[in-house]
Amino acid sequence: MRETLEGERQSWLNHQTQSLSQKEAEIREQLKKEKDHHVEIIMKKMEEEMQVKAKALEHKIAYVMHHGPKISSCR
Repeated sequence: MRETLEGERQSWLNHQTQSLSQKEAEIREQLKKEKDHHVEIIMKKMEEEMQVKAKALEHKIAYVMHHGPKISSCR
């Protein structure tokens, strides 16, 4: 009987260990997906900011090309 109880205990422990390992893997995968999603959001914001700044620079260059550089005189 003692051997049977020990066998059942070991079987239960193995099942618990396997179950916890599976849950840990699922949590790790979910965290990876969330991290990747956040990285994508940040990259998208940075690209948008870069496009806005590039467009502003293009406008400044076009203005200078059309109107000439501003020369400030300090007399």
